[in-house]
Amino acid sequence: MLVDDGVTGILVEPNNATALAHALLAALADPARLMKLGEAGRQLVAREYTWPRQVKRTRIMLEALAGDPLGAALEPVTEAGETNASAAK
Repeated sequence: MLVDDGVTGILVEPNNATALAHALLAALADPARLMKLGEAGRQLVAREYTWPRQVKRTRIMLEALAGDPLGAALEPVTEAGETNASAAK
């Protein structure tokens, strides 16, 4: 989950302008809370959305969509985001 209410951001009910206005006013009244939410969000993205993880997630999704493992067509990717061929250079 990218936005965890009160941890990495603030969620409001869709199509509820009043709730959005209240959330914005409360956020603007507490800059320290905004900094805390922003830092938590930045840490989440840095931890969970690295290139190697995104490559792995995309590969899993493509394999599921194809109904057939793509292992023969794709080289394994290391945590650093390199394939065996690029790591050997």
